[in-house]
Amino acid sequence: MDHIQQRNHHDCGIAAIAMVAGVDYNAVPVSKNITGMSIKTLISVLAAVSGLQWKMSMFIGKPLIDYFQQIENGSIIYLKQGKWNLHFLCKLNGLVYDPTLTRPLKIE
Repeated sequence: MDHIQQRNHHDCGIAAIAMVAGVDYNAVPVSKNITGMSIKTLISVLAAVSGLQWKMSMFIGKPLIDYFQQIENGSIIYLKQGKWNLHFLCKLNGLVYDPTLTRPLKIE
């Protein structure tokens, strides 16, 4: 998975979709002036971009979105920040891809 950084404070969902779908940031058909993204929108856009069906599941008590047959595509994990804000990151093969960082981090 290529690491893609978000371009502003609110587009982590766009970057996460691009990472797990294996497309360029600009190929994600969402306004780049986005001020947040719901989980429902993320799943819908991810399915449209990747051509795959995705679903919500639980993993060690943390919600994550993952493709239910091809885990090699990676997963999108969301972190709740405050009452309404979500932050989306990606996970694949022991690495976490946080779009706010410059490179993925190894999970130990």
